[in-house]
Amino acid sequence: MLSIKTCAAAILFAAVGMCSASAETVNLNYSLDNSFLTSFYTADLGFSLPSGFTNAKLTITTFNADDRAILQLNGTTVGNTGIFGPGPGSFVFTGGGANDPFLFTSGNGLPHDDVTSGFLVGQNTLSFIINDTGTGISGNLTSSTGPTGIQFDAILTYSVTSAVPEPSTWAMMLLGFAGVGFMAYRRKSKPASVAA
Repeated sequence: MLSIKTCAAAILFAAVGMCSASAETVNLNYSLDNSFLTSFYTADLGFSLPSGFTNAKLTITTFNADDRAILQLNGTTVGNTGIFGPGPGSFVFTGGGANDPFLFTSGNGLPHDDVTSGFLVGQNTLSFIINDTGTGISGNLTSSTGPTGIQFDAILTYSVTSAVPEPSTWAMMLLGFAGVGFMAYRRKSKPASVAA
């Protein structure tokens, strides 16, 4: 026999169980070696996020490029790097086009800010716009004798919360529990038959 108190406990348990969240972690890596090639090129790295994700964060652990690169998340610039460290420099946005001034905030070996916004449900794209101009960030240094390319490593973390029932589902659950409680009450209050 179920009491009303038991039904209330069951409803509370159901509500708690349907709001659980789990943390997910994805390692994102990209590398490209275009040895001793002076050029402008782009590369994309895709990943997906499920419906209902929260607290998405991209922690960049490695972002190196020769001689400079811009990182974009879904078309918005979120970071940059260069082999000669931070500072003002030039960046060719189109092959053979004019150099545009750009302020590089991070160089190789320097920490990068975590990315915490700009994520989309479903497909997301990290774009690397790499520019080997043959000059340093300051515009008067020769490029590295090492390979031209990019190395990128990051950890993507986010939370997924289980779906919460619709209001109509809650109403049906409550009516069901109320019915069980009422039946238990009627059984308890029904007078016992007297044997003849």
